[in-house]
Amino acid sequence: MDKYHTPLFAAEIVALLQAHDCKVIVDGTCGEGGHTLAFLKAGMRVIPMDYDTRLIERAQSRLNKEGFSDTKVQRGNFAQMQDVVRKSGHGLVDAVLFDVGISLHHIKALKKGFSFENSEPLDMRADSSAIEMASDYINKLTEGELYELIATGSEITSSRRLAHLIIERRGYGPLTTVGDLRMIVKKLGYSDKEENMILARLMQAFRIAVNNELGSLKEGLVQAAELVRLGGLVITITFHSLEDRLVKLYFKKRSDFSAALSKPHRNIDLPFAESAQLRVYAKQ
Repeated sequence: MDKYHTPLFAAEIVALLQAHDCKVIVDGTCGEGGHTLAFLKAGMRVIPMDYDTRLIERAQSRLNKEGFSDTKVQRGNFAQMQDVVRKSGHGLVDAVLFDVGISLHHIKALKKGFSFENSEPLDMRADSSAIEMASDYINKLTEGELYELIATGSEITSSRRLAHLIIERRGYGPLTTVGDLRMIVKKLGYSDKEENMILARLMQAFRIAVNNELGSLKEGLVQAAELVRLGGLVITITFHSLEDRLVKLYFKKRSDFSAALSKPHRNIDLPFAESAQLRVYAKQ
């Protein structure tokens, strides 16, 4: 039997959509289809989309097995949302969901540098058709450029030291695996727990750069705000402070949206989701 990624806040989101009479929903990150399936089972129409062709195939197969073969998962990232919606034959929609970040499928199945496995290559492309990998950034950027990328994408206090250590290590050959990055972090002298935290944030910084995650999210929010009808909802699930701050600042500047809900994730059985934050904004 297939094991699928657990969709976070699914029950809460379905209840919110029903309370606001939302019938047409854009699932901006369909992933393995968890949220989309919950919406379909609640009697809603869904426009699911994703940028990863592997996940599109997996989600479509799941929907077909569940009897929802008429719902087609479209390919596109957040910045292409308006085009995807138009091609689906819709104008305004009732709600848009952003489930930001990577799925467990990326971490466990792809072997592309999303996990802590030392042997995994420094790829980090969520979309395999993208040209540049994390190793391209790591091995080609100047020390100053590396510092800016790491500091902006990780907020690690030792970002400048990490950039210098990477440049030093490049003198002995290119960095090609997660293990190479781990050896860089080890030189900072942290405890094992702190080392893993720093490594996770360092990897996050390169993943964000490779996939243009923040730029895509920002453009997606702009498009979603135009797509939802009056009284409709924009729903976000974020997993780190950079994403969450971007969402909050964007809607703080918009007088036509008000915050309807803010809720952290509290399920101790899902440790991968301990930093997840649900935010809902209503168009007024």
